[in-house]
Amino acid sequence: MKFRRMFTLLILVVFLSNNYVGYAESSTHNLEKSIDMFIDREMEKLKIPGLSASIVLDKFEYSSGYGFRSSGNKAVDERTLFELGSNSKAFTGLALLHMVKQGKLSLDDNVTAHLPWFTAVLDGTESDINIRQLLHHTSGIPTDSITLIPESNDADALKQMLMEMVPVQLVNKPGQIFEYATLNYDIIGLIVAEVSGMSYEEYMIENIFNPLGLLNTFPKAQVQSEENMASGHKLGFFGAASYDGPSYRGNTPAGYIVSNAEDMRQWMKIQLGMVNVPGFGEVILESHMKDSTLEGIQEGAPYAAGWEIYSFEGEQLEHSGANPGFSSYMLLNKGKKIGVTVMANLNSEAVFSIAMGIEQILLGNTPTPSEVDLFLILNNVMRVLLALSLLVIALSLFFCSRMYKDKHRSFQKPSLNAGIKLTLLSVGYAIFTVAIYLSPTVLYHGYPWSFLSVWAPSSLVVGAIFMVVAAGGCLLCGGYSILFPKRKD
Repeated sequence: MKFRRMFTLLILVVFLSNNYVGYAESSTHNLEKSIDMFIDREMEKLKIPGLSASIVLDKFEYSSGYGFRSSGNKAVDERTLFELGSNSKAFTGLALLHMVKQGKLSLDDNVTAHLPWFTAVLDGTESDINIRQLLHHTSGIPTDSITLIPESNDADALKQMLMEMVPVQLVNKPGQIFEYATLNYDIIGLIVAEVSGMSYEEYMIENIFNPLGLLNTFPKAQVQSEENMASGHKLGFFGAASYDGPSYRGNTPAGYIVSNAEDMRQWMKIQLGMVNVPGFGEVILESHMKDSTLEGIQEGAPYAAGWEIYSFEGEQLEHSGANPGFSSYMLLNKGKKIGVTVMANLNSEAVFSIAMGIEQILLGNTPTPSEVDLFLILNNVMRVLLALSLLVIALSLFFCSRMYKDKHRSFQKPSLNAGIKLTLLSVGYAIFTVAIYLSPTVLYHGYPWSFLSVWAPSSLVVGAIFMVVAAGGCLLCGGYSILFPKRKD
């Protein structure tokens, strides 16, 4: 009897175990399927050519590729490399804090302690900036300083760039105001290089990426083969097209680290304390410590070492990244042990909405459909304006041609009234052209057209040019009708 009871109990345990495993596998499969369906739907809606997602939730791990890495239709997979944009900053911030732990420098050191030639000026007066202010974006360097970063692929582009920028012009007193500026982390990157006696790129590979087990994470210039690299894309009149953006090697510490979904999964597990790397545990926690100096003074999410700190289901770290042709979004919910990284080969706000939607799925909620991406809206608007401009140009050519062939028209010396009309037409055209030229000042925080031609959809510049040409066609028709009026027979 006792043997039969034990045998029955054993059969029951095996049965339940098998059913539990089957349920767990089914649950995991359903979760992966929900994520895949959500991503596919959002990519189609937001015109994303290729995307990679990496996810961790306690013991659940998932990474996958979607769409295509290039115009050659080669599929994205979890090994496909993407530019991280400003998600590079967390790596540079970690490198700095690791040096602090080693006693090689202090966050309270002035920048000039390590870069003696560096100067910053506020209203014509030199101001001292310390490293902590760079780390937390309270240095006083303005956001639009990104427009000063020159194209270069030289090995010493970082130092060259910063030496050419001095004196750096400030807009706020250091330590007083948070203003995000990508240049802050480029300066940190050069400090890391100068203190280590190595190039920034070499230091990061040997002292950060390799020790952390991130063997497919590199400064962009150190990528040995383009075979696994996704191609950047830009929106245009006919959808997303391949775009090979300029090389900004001097901006590597702040924006030009590349990685893939496999390494991002490892990176998130390290950040969430799920993987312990000797020598980095304390430094990782320190990199999550927010700047508290502006609490109660300035609204907005506090900033840590390459992370924005939010309160959602506990403490949540987030950061976005954008480069010409690429974008990324990363979030880490420390309480729920959730990590999500989304990388795309198009500069798009979609990575934010997709990352947030995945988090909602992991929390058992229905993801909120994304709002339309602003660049997508802009591209659609420019499509309409281009169509209207082409119509105006065609009509202008048609009417000018008819007037030219009209034998009842002949040149007449302009009267006072005709002169006023010509002047008003010319002034109107000049005002319209100047308004188009100055529109970035109002719409894009003062960024110049040269900057927008790299970062914005290609339709923006092309559409603006055709609008000016269309206005010129109207001026030509109007001017011709005034100077060559019909004769009154």
